[in-house]
Amino acid sequence: MFMKIISITTQESEAVERAYYESQSYESIVSILCRELNENANPLTSEMLHHYIDLCKTAKMRLKLTQDKVIGRYVDKSEFNNAPVTFDFEREEMLVSDEKA
Repeated sequence: MFMKIISITTQESEAVERAYYESQSYESIVSILCRELNENANPLTSEMLHHYIDLCKTAKMRLKLTQDKVIGRYVDKSEFNNAPVTFDFEREEMLVSDEKA
């Protein structure tokens, strides 16, 4: 397996990192709410849960779009089509595998 290491800008790294942690936060909130509100389900708790599920979905889409935008600046899609990409926020790098997803 070959890994291509690509340096990205601080702004790009921070944008992906921010979107990643926002997505993870909403996912955690939804998980906790599902667990805690399951026993006392009612229309109000259901509405609240759906509100946070929608926020979670939006955050996941924002993460995907942010990642795709950064990846698109550095990776030729024909060369690495659907290749797994990992972001290293501390090093401000993107690691692209040559394996297909």
